[in-house]
Amino acid sequence: MKTFLFAAITAILFASCAKQTNCIGTDCVLPEAAIAIDSVTNNGIYVRLPNNEGGFFACTLELASNINQEEFIEAASAYTTASPILGNENQTMPMLKVYYVAEDQSYVRENARYIHATNNKLEIISYGNNLEID
Repeated sequence: MKTFLFAAITAILFASCAKQTNCIGTDCVLPEAAIAIDSVTNNGIYVRLPNNEGGFFACTLELASNINQEEFIEAASAYTTASPILGNENQTMPMLKVYYVAEDQSYVRENARYIHATNNKLEIISYGNNLEID
């Protein structure tokens, strides 16, 4: 009975502990979020990801294999070449936003709030102008 009680207490203690992975440096970014695109070129999709220091980390994202590159480029160019309506200085243009995730999903298992962007492949899994920005 004592052994069972000890095992039960130990299991409860381990279950209540949440392991938070520490990430140090400016490349520590959210492992998944909805963000706005800065620019799209032949060399990549450039973004600024929120980092653990309250700032941003410039990064290049890749498209997930199920996203058509030509359709994405067409959608992105519709927003990057648009200009505000004349005579309305307060008019803000819609932004193309992307939802990205780290290809390696081990951060979920480790309860990591931040991961190193330079050590992970970050993929765009969806895009549009109505995604919520984190």
